[in-house]
Amino acid sequence: MRTVNIPDEDSALITPNKSLLFGVIAIILLFSCAGLSAAELFTDTVLPVEGKPFRLVVREDGSSSVRVAHVKICDAKGTVLTEREVPLEKAGNVLQGSIEAIIPKNGMFKGIARVGETNIELPIPVVSSKREINLIYYGLDLKGLKRGDARWATLVTSCAEDAVAELRARGVTPLRWHWGSNYLGDLQKQGNAHTPQSARELAKKMYTDDAAKMRKDGKGYDGFGMDEFGGYTGSEFVELTKGYVRGIIDSRATHPEGFTMLAWHAGPIDPELMGLYKRGVEFLIPESYLLQCVPSQLGTELASKDLEGRIMYARANDMFTAPYKSRCRIIPSVDVSDEIPAREYEPFFRMLRREYPEIRGIAFFNVLKKYPENYKIINQLCMDYFIKPVLTFQEGSLWHDRLGSGKVTACLSNIGGMDSGEVRLRLLADGREVAAASLSSAPAGFSRCDNRAVAVFDWNPPEEGTRHLRVEIVKTTDATVLDPAMEADIYFASESR
Repeated sequence: MRTVNIPDEDSALITPNKSLLFGVIAIILLFSCAGLSAAELFTDTVLPVEGKPFRLVVREDGSSSVRVAHVKICDAKGTVLTEREVPLEKAGNVLQGSIEAIIPKNGMFKGIARVGETNIELPIPVVSSKREINLIYYGLDLKGLKRGDARWATLVTSCAEDAVAELRARGVTPLRWHWGSNYLGDLQKQGNAHTPQSARELAKKMYTDDAAKMRKDGKGYDGFGMDEFGGYTGSEFVELTKGYVRGIIDSRATHPEGFTMLAWHAGPIDPELMGLYKRGVEFLIPESYLLQCVPSQLGTELASKDLEGRIMYARANDMFTAPYKSRCRIIPSVDVSDEIPAREYEPFFRMLRREYPEIRGIAFFNVLKKYPENYKIINQLCMDYFIKPVLTFQEGSLWHDRLGSGKVTACLSNIGGMDSGEVRLRLLADGREVAAASLSSAPAGFSRCDNRAVAVFDWNPPEEGTRHLRVEIVKTTDATVLDPAMEADIYFASESR
């Protein structure tokens, strides 16, 4: 496999690595080109990261006489960044070859392969190294996976053994289903009651033994997707859950590096339990099923307020971004159900990104059966609201910089996974356009410290008084726009004009 370092625009176009190797990866699943031909093209990482290596893999049916594929990577403008002939080598019943590339700048790229008479194209989003993206599915139908319905899934919490190798080949983290603390409820039904201490001992032994057994089986799982945990604050069962999670924490000392534990949790989470999860699992998934399950069961009306109630202690426990080498981050979930109209999903995505821009992803519970085509809509929404640039004006982003430039200033935030292109803005005062500005890019950063672009408008009111100001996005390309405008009433004193 050849490693290709794709340089910045001011550097030479291609800098090959010294080593030359062509590798093969056995794979069955078809994500992006099912139905076109036996040939396919995919990356070994769901979302390649700027500056980090990934492989572009080309595959052909083993019975083909084709032994070489012509492969290239292009940027969004069609400029060829690397192009070469890739030998296809036998791997079981398929032919496969790959190249390894490093792209230093985030953005949309494209992989193109010609295999015999077949041409294949694959979109390759390269995301910012500053913003983690987790797109988590409880489970996925294999037919849907082959159709590419969930191309951007980064982790699956419950997958069959025959899907593990197929997921891993594309960089998807596969987890084996396991009990959560609700196992204790199942034992209670059988007459086996527990105390918080015995629940702790049970969990420690179970997750120590089962993890060792799973590694010995060698099926390729990366950890456990635990379904599920729960208990209302003050209930006896929540105390059992706390003991159980303490047992998980105890078991972690026996797990190898990289072993992933994910907890699906139903109902509220008090501060103590939130802190225990922070020590015990990599992902905490509140089952915030706000589109169908929760409103139909509880009569809720406002999705944003209900979600706030379910994750209110996550912010206090610093669990949105897993800082300071913390183990756990919290990823809210939404229900996928054949009863939910497809039109309901985008408003939920917009609410989540607007109200909780720090959260690094979204999770999906359940499996669509009657309307599997809705997976494609969800998949596109993941691209639009997490992977692409997501531009928005956040609260307090328009003001008069009276002690600095003396001008009206607006900050445009990018909470997506890629830098944006040019953005044109305008400023209105009392409903009349008074100035315009252009930003070359809004960067995709870790936080508001490095993901905002500042526009300074060359305008001051002709006289003292209050003005109603409004800044608007006029034009941008290849970006999702969340909140395109911001308004503020500002008093301009005579000495500040």
